[in-house]
Amino acid sequence: MNYYAFHIGDYASATRHLSWIEDAAYRRLIDCYYVREVPFPTDKRQIYRLVLATTDEQREAVDTILDEFFILLDEGYVHDRCEAEIACANDKKGKASHSAQERWRIARERELANQSQSERNANASEESCERIANAEEVPCDGNA
Repeated sequence: MNYYAFHIGDYASATRHLSWIEDAAYRRLIDCYYVREVPFPTDKRQIYRLVLATTDEQREAVDTILDEFFILLDEGYVHDRCEAEIACANDKKGKASHSAQERWRIARERELANQSQSERNANASEESCERIANAEEVPCDGNA
């Protein structure tokens, strides 16, 4: 995801007890989670690398946040709120895509209908031209 709604009140009430470095670790973790849209690996060294936790203090903060805010499953570390936001965004994206496809389908149908109308008009013109070509000459003054 390139964008996610950041609910300041929810975040502040859930993280008020965190140290400055733990707060920074949490923000990096959730930002990374939203970008990847998949659970973190089970190997913490890979997670440290993903969020650029290079010092022992940063890695300890990542461990604290993983233990408190993430759930370790077979597929990796999962964050429920992030999962819900990603699912909501994907649902919106799917609906928008479906809506756009429907608009394009309607536009194509209109275009085909207009082409069909143009072809009928063109065919009518061809028939008129043939009748004119085969008709006897009529004087321009209207005296026949």
